[in-house]
Amino acid sequence: MNPRLRYGLAGAAAVAAALLAAPFLLPTGLYKAQIEQGVARATGRTFAIAGPVRFTLFPVLGIDASDVTLSNPPGWQGLPLASTRTLHIGVRLLPLFSRRLDITEVVLEEPRISLEVDENGHANWTFFHGGAKPATKQANGPAFTPSFSGVRIEGGRLIYSNARSKTAFAVGTLDATVDIRELDKPVALHGSLVFRGQKVKFEATTPAPRAPLADQPAKITLALTSALIATAFDGAASPDGTLAGALKMDAANLRAAGAWLGVKLPSTGGFGAFSFSGAVQGDNRVVQLSNMKLKLDGATITGGLRLDKRGAVPTFSGAVTIDKLDVDPYIAAPHRNGPPRPHNKEEWSRDEIKLDALREFDADLVIDAGALKIKNLTLGRTRIALSLRDANLHARLGPMALYGGSGKAELEVDARGKEPRFRDTAEFRNVELAPFLADTIGVKQIEGTGTITLDTSSHGTDADAIMRALSGKGSIDLHDGRLRGVDLGTVARTIQAVLNGAEGPGSFTDYSSMTASFTVTDGVLASNDFRLTGPLIQMNGGGVVDLGNRAIDFKVVPKIAKLGVPFHIKGPWTHVRYTPDLTGLVGGVLNNLASGKAPFKGLFGSSSKPPGNAPKKKHKSVGDALKNMLGIH
Repeated sequence: MNPRLRYGLAGAAAVAAALLAAPFLLPTGLYKAQIEQGVARATGRTFAIAGPVRFTLFPVLGIDASDVTLSNPPGWQGLPLASTRTLHIGVRLLPLFSRRLDITEVVLEEPRISLEVDENGHANWTFFHGGAKPATKQANGPAFTPSFSGVRIEGGRLIYSNARSKTAFAVGTLDATVDIRELDKPVALHGSLVFRGQKVKFEATTPAPRAPLADQPAKITLALTSALIATAFDGAASPDGTLAGALKMDAANLRAAGAWLGVKLPSTGGFGAFSFSGAVQGDNRVVQLSNMKLKLDGATITGGLRLDKRGAVPTFSGAVTIDKLDVDPYIAAPHRNGPPRPHNKEEWSRDEIKLDALREFDADLVIDAGALKIKNLTLGRTRIALSLRDANLHARLGPMALYGGSGKAELEVDARGKEPRFRDTAEFRNVELAPFLADTIGVKQIEGTGTITLDTSSHGTDADAIMRALSGKGSIDLHDGRLRGVDLGTVARTIQAVLNGAEGPGSFTDYSSMTASFTVTDGVLASNDFRLTGPLIQMNGGGVVDLGNRAIDFKVVPKIAKLGVPFHIKGPWTHVRYTPDLTGLVGGVLNNLASGKAPFKGLFGSSSKPPGNAPKKKHKSVGDALKNMLGIH
């Protein structure tokens, strides 16, 4: 090797070694004081380095400090705003020879960050309220230049507590990169953290740390993404936690996301796929949602809502429009693992009706629903005024479209006790009876249109118990229909014909009018003014309908051109039988015989003589008369 080149390289190496060694020859205590005073000047807080300070070469030239803390505002109690086991400060080499400390990056290893809001809504991370900077004495030595490319947080822990709203939470494994170049400019950050066992990625922009906030709202954007829920916010935030701006949320399963976030949802079905977009204003005590579009379990909800969490339970209020709403998933227990519970379709369900949701919140809501489904009942466009207080629900429905007609109803549900209690008043006009009665009480044999009024009450935890405890009153006024499965005209003319073909799927009875009023006691409906008028038959009757056992026992007296035979309509709804009422028949015959009314006049003889020379009629026995009545010869 050329001697001159060899000497040149050696000299360059010596110079490089001297440059690298120079920082280590400078007194670190001097830099420690300058760092503490520089950060204090920049933040207005006490910055203390309790451990040693040393220069490092790897991975970059810098200064390592141990046991570092940044204090809360003066007079603030509790933990310091931030503390870290190790603080690494990257510095530029050449400015050190000019006794100037230019920072390239700051790395906090395993820091503990404590964000607090006091009872007055003041936050401990707000610097320089009103914009004033504290005066600090500049120490002799190198100048501190608080300008750097960013801050990295590795393996940190963050604790948040709010004395005003009485909330607190903690996150761990906080890894973040903070793009902060000057304390007077906005900050961008991104990274990840672990909250309640779930990893959350985040991106955010915040105001400049040294901005004169003075508790004023500041522009902020935030996006949080986890495996359970994704949230994005673009608006303004105040140090006390108040937000105002545009909010978006998406969750594949709201129940799972709620459980993770500590939100208690009723232990029923529902609360699956969820999305929300709209404007939000408020804090975690009172939140106002407007211009919202919310999708839950296939339903779309628009309008505005207000959530107030200052009471014993949250209170919802507002007015919303729902395209369709199936209430069943929110009042029924979710399916458990294993085979479904066997259920006889000819009996009421004994599956428990869960009303836990009524205990979890209060409400004052007006709901306009395009379609509403409750159990088997399906309604068209319906307006619902709903008031819920202390698990006591009062819902006013109307106007509502249902089964081709209209209606109105008021429903009260008291879920305060172990067994819920119900009260219902309703009036349905011009409804199509076949689907309406099939969906509500399982009767499929009555067709036509009509008006039904109800005023009933009950109690119980399942449909079977509720139907057996039902009490109240009501009426029906039906017209222009038919009774499927039986020709009552044929039944009335001859019981024999009933047995030979008056019953069956192809049989029916047309009617132009069917009316009755009734009372209900302990699940048994009773009526004594049943009236049916049709083109071929007229009938009066009365009896009972056992709603709990889904059975009927009615006595009907036909009024037709020829003598009609009174008969019983009796049996379960799905297997009704028609039998002659012989007691009523004999009583009627004897009464008519005694009174001499046609067609019985003369059957047993008469004290009057036949006119003219007419032959004397042969006396007939009661047995002969009954045979004639029943068509037996």
